[in-house]
Amino acid sequence: LLGYVVHINATSKNAADDKLRQSLRRFGQSHPPPATVILVSGDVNFAAELSDLRHRNNLEVICLHNAQAQPALIACAHEARRFDHFTADLPVEFPTKVTLS
Repeated sequence: LLGYVVHINATSKNAADDKLRQSLRRFGQSHPPPATVILVSGDVNFAAELSDLRHRNNLEVICLHNAQAQPALIACAHEARRFDHFTADLPVEFPTKVTLS
């Protein structure tokens, strides 16, 4: 299991989206099948990257999206699920307060 957390300096309006698109392309280039990409986004602007990962790189593509996601994005994934449905049965946990002495 491989995951990324990337800090993005907000130098342009779409800096985070551009960085994520770049990371998706690099993942496809460096991870041969069988590999799986999971995108948590409802932004239709990622459809081209997901389509390439699925059809050109032959990777499994899963999209967790919001209720407003466009059909064009959902169609690019092997499996697509609404994020709120995916997380509906998870238990709710509240962080405990930590006091410094």
